[in-house]
Amino acid sequence: MKKVIRIWSSLAIALAVFISPKITTAFPLTELDSYGAMFEVPHGPSGQPSSFDEVDDETGYDALHYNLEIAFDPSDSSVDGHVDMLFKSTEAIFEQVGLLFYYQMSVDCVLVDGVETSNYTQTWEYDFSITLPTALGLDDTAEVSIWYHGNPPGGGGMNGLDWNQHLGTTIISSLSEPEGARTWWPCKDMPHDKATARMVWTVPSEFYATANGLLQSITSTTPGWRSYEWTTQYPLSTYLIAVTATNFAHFRNWYVSALGDSMPLDHYVYPEDSLDATIDFAGLADVITFFASVFEEYPFIEEKYGHAEFPFGGAMEHQTLTSYGSGLIDGFNTYHWIMVHELAHQWWGDLVTCETWMDIWLNEGFASYCDALWKEYDEGQVAFQNRMLQFQISYFQAESSWEGRFPIYDPVDMWGATVYQKGAWILHMLRYVIGEDNFWSFWHDYRQQFAFDAVTSAEFQQAVETSTGMDLDWFFNEWVYMAGYPDYHWGWQQEPYGLDSTKVYVSILQDQPLINQTPIFTMPLQIKVVKPAGFEIVTLQDSAQAQYFEFVVSGDVTSLTFDPDNWVLNIQQMGPFVGIVESPKTPVAYGLSLSVGPNPANPTTNIRITLPAAQEAQVSLYNLRGQRVAILTEGMQMAGETNFIWDGSNFASGMYLVRLETPSQQVTRKLALLK
Repeated sequence: MKKVIRIWSSLAIALAVFISPKITTAFPLTELDSYGAMFEVPHGPSGQPSSFDEVDDETGYDALHYNLEIAFDPSDSSVDGHVDMLFKSTEAIFEQVGLLFYYQMSVDCVLVDGVETSNYTQTWEYDFSITLPTALGLDDTAEVSIWYHGNPPGGGGMNGLDWNQHLGTTIISSLSEPEGARTWWPCKDMPHDKATARMVWTVPSEFYATANGLLQSITSTTPGWRSYEWTTQYPLSTYLIAVTATNFAHFRNWYVSALGDSMPLDHYVYPEDSLDATIDFAGLADVITFFASVFEEYPFIEEKYGHAEFPFGGAMEHQTLTSYGSGLIDGFNTYHWIMVHELAHQWWGDLVTCETWMDIWLNEGFASYCDALWKEYDEGQVAFQNRMLQFQISYFQAESSWEGRFPIYDPVDMWGATVYQKGAWILHMLRYVIGEDNFWSFWHDYRQQFAFDAVTSAEFQQAVETSTGMDLDWFFNEWVYMAGYPDYHWGWQQEPYGLDSTKVYVSILQDQPLINQTPIFTMPLQIKVVKPAGFEIVTLQDSAQAQYFEFVVSGDVTSLTFDPDNWVLNIQQMGPFVGIVESPKTPVAYGLSLSVGPNPANPTTNIRITLPAAQEAQVSLYNLRGQRVAILTEGMQMAGETNFIWDGSNFASGMYLVRLETPSQQVTRKLALLK
């Protein structure tokens, strides 16, 4: 969804030559929160994040079907109608149905299984509860009906119902993501609870009203008004149910499946935009064909797909009929990528939906990556690489300028670059880590498991692990449940080895600030070794703040390229080799490091620092609130190793952080003091 227009955006497929390099790890992974304090991602017995796979649905029931019959009156921006909800009890004793509905809407009548009741409450701001006359048992079903009228709060944008105009004609439209459905109709407004629906929209007779699913009838029982009845056999989330109504022009194209089945592609646009729309939507069937080839058939093949124009700066993936912003239709295909993005949501967002809004990247990151996958298919790998580069630039700019740094799970900003562009990059890196065959075969298993259902980030991880047989805790912990990205500083040197071989030394330092839940990243990193007669790909398993590798290749080496096919979301800077390598032909070089031992201290410990060159340096002691409690040493320090003893006799027992800082780098170690 909700592409308030930001032009963001690609895949070289290379077979890595996996060599077993000699690796020296300078120091272990360190994780700090925004205060500089150590923390650990909580895990349950299975190794999965313990708090990330629970849906707090205490409603006690499952919605099965909604019947919505609503009249929309543009003269006073009001609605008048009723909603029937068929539901099933999920408890042994179920006595009260909790719905979500705007408290300033007037409730006229409530029925339970056709019998009127006054035993209901409506309180600020959205709580609406109906006490059942007789308790239900497990799996028992019942139906509640609510007649109501009023003025939804609306306000345009992503606030539920909107009343607007185009060339002086009213346009009624809804955009209910994430929790706007409750502002204009009573429902169980949670993304994981899906139900089938019948929608009857009554509007002024000069309007055409669209909705999800298939059109069943158009009737005119009241002069000046017309009712459009739509039904869908496919379960959908409440936020995906939509109304759009105005003096639409309608045109139809067709999609033909690989099995020869035809499905209508219906487009409802403002009359003044109809010519431009025929140009912009002309290639839709081709994109459906591509996605059907990689993700299996379009999920709602028995109904339709298409677009309904509405007054918004982006688009919204309403199931079977995307609402498409009027500013996106220009006759030049400028926003083709948005059309692709919204179509991809029909698989990832509508068919398979994020179970909670904390998992929104499973909708938006997936659709963003699908935009890039279409580029790869339609225009080739260079276009794909450029698209992924655009995604990277957009994410970096947003994070540094206005969005800030936070994990993609339970994001601070649901509609920003972290969710969309970084989300796409996470899928891209997952493709790299699990391999091409696993990546493309996974989607069948994922779809089969979660079709017409909802999924959490932990369930997605489990699905990938089950499909591939790989343990991916390390990947999801750092990329999904933690924040940021690696900032690699790397260098290399070489020496002759044997008659016709070269030994290559590579140093990789991660220089990202370890704040705002940013970890030291573990990632396989490809190095392209260029030779006079070709090249070779070597994959190094980087997992520490400073790490040193050596490997042997045949022939001479002219240059090295870091992450040549852009598989890893990172910033990189090449510099001189930094490390400790001793050989008859190689001078000693030092990297920045800090070690503390014994640890715990009782009450003294030895602190050793290593500097690549003589420079200003400071070693400080911090408590876990991020407050500096002592400066252990500061000033000009010599190159190489320096050792000193710290005496904690005057400090309270507990956990501390020792931090080495230079003008360009910092290293932090945890220290326990026991006395």
